[in-house]
Amino acid sequence: MVNARTLSTCAPQWVAGLSFSLNAAVFIGMTTVMLPPEMYLTSPPDRQAIMSICQTTGAESIITPPSLIEDFYTDRAAFDFLKSLKYVCWLGAGLDHKVGDALAPHTNLFPVIGATERGTCLSFESDDVEMWKSYEFVPEMGCRMERVSDDLYELHVDRTSEWDLFQCGFYTFPDLNSIDAKELYSPTVDKNGDKRWISRGRKDDLVKLSWLAKFHATHIEDAIAQHSLVAALIVGGEGREVPYIIIEPKAKAIGADPTKILDEIYNTVIYGVNDKTSKEIRIPREMVMLSDPSLPFKRTMKGTIMRKEVERTYESHIEALYMGWRNRAGKGYETLDEILTEKEQIFELD
Repeated sequence: MVNARTLSTCAPQWVAGLSFSLNAAVFIGMTTVMLPPEMYLTSPPDRQAIMSICQTTGAESIITPPSLIEDFYTDRAAFDFLKSLKYVCWLGAGLDHKVGDALAPHTNLFPVIGATERGTCLSFESDDVEMWKSYEFVPEMGCRMERVSDDLYELHVDRTSEWDLFQCGFYTFPDLNSIDAKELYSPTVDKNGDKRWISRGRKDDLVKLSWLAKFHATHIEDAIAQHSLVAALIVGGEGREVPYIIIEPKAKAIGADPTKILDEIYNTVIYGVNDKTSKEIRIPREMVMLSDPSLPFKRTMKGTIMRKEVERTYESHIEALYMGWRNRAGKGYETLDEILTEKEQIFELD
């Protein structure tokens, strides 16, 4: 995006908002187009307004959380507009792979990763279109991968004495020589044989059941989110016997029979994602519920779900799920395997 006129939908108080409105102007000659203040309070911002601002200002690129790109994907004209841009940069969360695969062949689509407290980890862009979701971190960032299990690695950022400009996290944490990003990645290679890294979620979304089976909630969430009736969901179950799922349905499903919606989602979304470090994770039908329309999922300004806030809001609902499941266990079912066998969904986690 060197010397490009770029629209940023990132609020000024985010590290991305500051970086792309100030640093980028100095170091890469980028001209940043900002949104009107009131638009930063809307998530995602209005599609038509975004397109109009770009056309009026001549912005040829956009920097945005993935929620806006995914919103544009639902509208053909809006998505065609994204395809016409020179650069589309997403940050702050994972982009739906179906959306990214549809957009990547038409524009320069690439991610930026980082955090407000530690700054950005810059990455080289690959000329392999299929690698749009991967990273090759710039060496000056000090990124180091520490193996967790098999092909799963955790990102650490180590202090380098000669590249302070690229390591603003150590201004935040002056006493540290290494920062644990709590982010997990798997290695891959592009068509040129160059090693790159694909995000596998955060370490703190790891859920451990009471019988010590472990899984990453986002892996199941990404799979179920592909269903046409699912707007959003969370998966949990820390310290419990089995996982639970709360699904926020799309608008077209609101008002329909909740039981039929859940049956449809449960019986048709069958994804197997292999996890070499744990045995199969089974989710009983009784442990899946729709969200309460009066209790919408709380989200950050980036559009990502505030998992802990949702869990607190739905605490009584979650307890009711487990109570119902345990009641069923007393009706002729003597073992965990017997309880889970009937109408079960098996996820082998990645």
